Amino acid sequence: MRILILLSACFLISRLTAQNPTEFAYSEYMDQVITHHPIAMQASLQNDLAEANTLQARGNLDPKVYFTSDQKQFKETDYYRFYEGKVSIPTLIGLEVNSKFEQASGDFLNPERSTPENGLWNIGVEVDLLRGFLFNDRRAALQLAETYTGLAQIERILLLNQLTYSASVAYSEWAANYESLLEMDEGIQLAETYLENVSESVRLGDKPAIDSIEASTILRDRQTVRNQILQEFQKSQWMVGQFLWQDQEAVLLQQNVVPQSLETIFPVAINTNQEISTLPLLQKEQLKIEQLEIKRRLTREQLKPDLNIGYYQLLNTDNSFVPESLRINNMKYGINFSMPVFRRKARGKLNQLNTEMQLQNLALQNKQNELLVKINATETTIELLQEQKENYEQLIQELEILLEAEITKFNYGESSVFLVNKRQEKLIETQIKLIETEQKLTNQLYYLNYLLNNQ
Repeated sequence: MRILILLSACFLISRLTAQNPTEFAYSEYMDQVITHHPIAMQASLQNDLAEANTLQARGNLDPKVYFTSDQKQFKETDYYRFYEGKVSIPTLIGLEVNSKFEQASGDFLNPERSTPENGLWNIGVEVDLLRGFLFNDRRAALQLAETYTGLAQIERILLLNQLTYSASVAYSEWAANYESLLEMDEGIQLAETYLENVSESVRLGDKPAIDSIEASTILRDRQTVRNQILQEFQKSQWMVGQFLWQDQEAVLLQQNVVPQSLETIFPVAINTNQEISTLPLLQKEQLKIEQLEIKRRLTREQLKPDLNIGYYQLLNTDNSFVPESLRINNMKYGINFSMPVFRRKARGKLNQLNTEMQLQNLALQNKQNELLVKINATETTIELLQEQKENYEQLIQELEILLEAEITKFNYGESSVFLVNKRQEKLIETQIKLIETEQKLTNQLYYLNYLLNNQ
């Protein structure tokens, strides 16, 4: 049964505090994502597909056993009886080793198929001397299986990389919205304090009644802003829940679960000096080029004439069906030669593969350029966001000093609620902008890790 633990619209962070909130650490969150998410399971199945493909390719080298029985009897006449058993062993080169036993008898047996009474052994080889001698379907299948294994491993890495990036961004947005709510709650508490103090001053006649109305509008304005942030917080919490799975069912977060502090989930140091050609996304394109090269090499073999030579040593058998001693003169051999006159099919296929190879090389160059541009642009953005973050931190320190001074003046009757509110409003606004900047910086660091596959 799917577990749906809904968050009510009246959810308050202060209530979380009262409920002893439980911090859901980023590392624990990512462990659950990697362990239970369907995409993570899908990634783990890529290796199984590769192993199955390799097993299938190796099957082309499996020895084969044949048996044939052919008989004809009519009106008490034994026309013929023919039995044949054969073992065939293929190899990586264009050579096949065969061992065959034949036994035939009958009144109307084709002389070509006649054998000694106790049967005849055939032991020999068949060789493709031109087409397929050094490179053939069997060797190509094994090489393609190796590339499929590499592609499966890369696909697994890419799936996990995309999953961890998306899950990390969802968590950082959740953490940022939570911290923004905390900032707004603090601002609301201060506004409530101001309203109480001003209302008391109005009651005592120290302040005009208009000041209490102004303090009330300040409180309502901050409550409105907080509700907007609350909506974003609830959305982000739902997004985090989409990455949490248990027993193949989605599990959403409980009300008392809160995220880790945003500034503590910055990604680890990023190595930007690695060779770009080693990135999985580009290795994937390179393996596709290798596959085309294997197919192109196999197609070039089809341009060669087909020259097949077979040689078999014939061994007579005694009464126990055991082969007798070897005699060089007892043998059979044959030669088969064929070649398409125009070879248009092979030439057309080769031209197609050459064009596909050019297209794939262009695609590789394009992806490499795109990656370089994205990496450089992301690094530049990170530097600017780090500088912006430092500026906001310095600005907040200065605004806190100004607010503290304005409150002191207000307590001595030298300021107004309006001026105190403006100071505090600017501070809260800057604090929220700092949180937004930290979130953007975190996401950009995650994105750079994603591009460099450092997740």
